[in-house]
Amino acid sequence: MSQVIAVLHDKGGCAKTTTVVNLGFALWLLGKKVLLVDTDPQCNLTDTVDKTVHKEADSTIYEWLHDDSVRANLPLPIYTRYDGLDYIPGSHSMSNINAELQLMYSREHRLSDFLDIVDPDTNLPIRQMYDYIFIDCPPSLGVITTNALTASNSVIIPVQCEFFALEGITQLLKTIMLAQKTLNPTLDIEGVLLTMLDSRTNLGFEVAEEIRK
Repeated sequence: MSQVIAVLHDKGGCAKTTTVVNLGFALWLLGKKVLLVDTDPQCNLTDTVDKTVHKEADSTIYEWLHDDSVRANLPLPIYTRYDGLDYIPGSHSMSNINAELQLMYSREHRLSDFLDIVDPDTNLPIRQMYDYIFIDCPPSLGVITTNALTASNSVIIPVQCEFFALEGITQLLKTIMLAQKTLNPTLDIEGVLLTMLDSRTNLGFEVAEEIRK
């Protein structure tokens, strides 16, 4: 059974995409089968894994989350970077997804339902095809982040070691606890990942200590 891990923070620039890419590639090098999912409208994960895909991809995560009718017309948006390392490209159109899903029934479960789709080549649900699935979340607490929390087994929270990170993490933890209470009671917090520590100053170490507390 695969581990689905959301990597999220509602603040940009805290190394979410870097974390997903490096964890994914490291586990792949250890022989694990890995899927990387790009739900951020900036599509930095997609560009990092394969810069050419936006010119070629007919099917991205966007089409499969916002419109059920595409399932009859488009292939699953799973692309192979290396044997055993796959990715689902993002789309700049994901910036519109909050409004498009607003009135949709069970909108918080769209991504989870997508991972339960059976791949016609393997006859397995997508989530059972991999050892690890990493979801790169947008820097917001909108409906896509809620979808990621609903679909995942656990969460990694990258936090930059700077003062303003302390202000955001409290609200983020409240959001995760609300998701645990109302949508996904088995969701675990894998941990807080401290990033971009400037070891030349005391401030970074003080922030790291406060976050640990």
